[in-house]
Amino acid sequence: MLAVIGIGINCRRDAGLEKSLRRPLASLDQFILVDRNRVMQAVAASLVEALELFAQRGLEPIRAQWQAMDAHRGARLRVRLADGRVLTGVARGLDGDGGLRLETRSGLRAVRSGRVLSARPA
Repeated sequence: MLAVIGIGINCRRDAGLEKSLRRPLASLDQFILVDRNRVMQAVAASLVEALELFAQRGLEPIRAQWQAMDAHRGARLRVRLADGRVLTGVARGLDGDGGLRLETRSGLRAVRSGRVLSARPA
């Protein structure tokens, strides 16, 4: 079983990035004193633990935890697939293998490779 994971953590405010994205961004230093190395160490250790569990037992042991933190749950999404096509639908959690379940006009579809272009409340 394989997993592709992307993590982005803003440890410090970056006015240049906010300007280029044309929106404010949250950063850890707004809330706590930040030692980037300690943050990365904690994230890496937690990720390795989760990946070991995933390798041994698949998605089921962590599915409920993931779904509780799903920022897109119930949102209307526009998703650009790896082949360039764009799908629109409502996010309905994870498929059995970890793909994004997207409820489209033509039915429920699992997206395994793509990029969320926009999200808004359904």
